[in-house]
Amino acid sequence: MLALLVGCAAPRSGRGQGDQADSGLVSTNQGPAHRHQTEFREELSQSIPVREFGYRIKDLRFSEDYQKALVVFTHPSNMASVPQNQRRPDWEFILEHDSFARYVGMSMQPFYTPGTASTPPVRITVTLPQP
Repeated sequence: MLALLVGCAAPRSGRGQGDQADSGLVSTNQGPAHRHQTEFREELSQSIPVREFGYRIKDLRFSEDYQKALVVFTHPSNMASVPQNQRRPDWEFILEHDSFARYVGMSMQPFYTPGTASTPPVRITVTLPQP
């Protein structure tokens, strides 16, 4: 008896049984942040939320393939000792790799700035060294 399997493929997750990580193979579709996480953080430390609004990096996570990054900024006023109406909320950005060694994303300002009727979105671009 001859059996024919059609449509079977190896798991894409890179974190399962018998996957690429176990076999020693490395995916070629990983974004440039895979090897440049220190430079990524340095670029973020010069971004608008940090420079202009006093935020700092609270969390930085990447998708498995390093094509996306989740950046969470927090503000020093976000402490229990500061009255609730004076705290600034965390500010999240999702940055996506654009195939040119850059990660780009934007987010609306999560707090009101007196004197502004409409606040444009804030954009972040992280440029990393070309491989």
